[in-house]
Amino acid sequence: MRYGLAITVCLAAMAGWKAVQTDSAWLQPPVDTSSTDISISESALFSKEKLLDGVTHIENDLSFMRGCEIKTISYTEHHYFKQTSSSQKNIPGTQAAFAVEYSCPELNSQTMTLSPTGSITYNLQYRPSDSTDGTGWETLSHGNG
Repeated sequence: MRYGLAITVCLAAMAGWKAVQTDSAWLQPPVDTSSTDISISESALFSKEKLLDGVTHIENDLSFMRGCEIKTISYTEHHYFKQTSSSQKNIPGTQAAFAVEYSCPELNSQTMTLSPTGSITYNLQYRPSDSTDGTGWETLSHGNG
């Protein structure tokens, strides 16, 4: 009986230690966007203000990257489209891709699938009616860039 109790205590202690090791994300500081370099190209599809709202949406979405620094967020539009007037910009349902470069000196349970430095491509859709953060954007997908 004594051995059973000792084994149970040992297993509980080991499980607690493993939980502290793998889920220490809450101990790390919030994602650092204080010195993020923002680069927005000319766009035939969106106004600069709407694209900056897209950057804000991405910064909100990156909150899981505690302890990481966001180096750059950029939008580059390749001008395959005919030039449109400003009244034809910001059309709901239009998609945009942003590149995010980051650095994570210490990985945690939320970021352990990332490399310590790298890039992520964020595919967003401008859809003000479905936006949950007030930016007008929603995330369609994101992954290694």
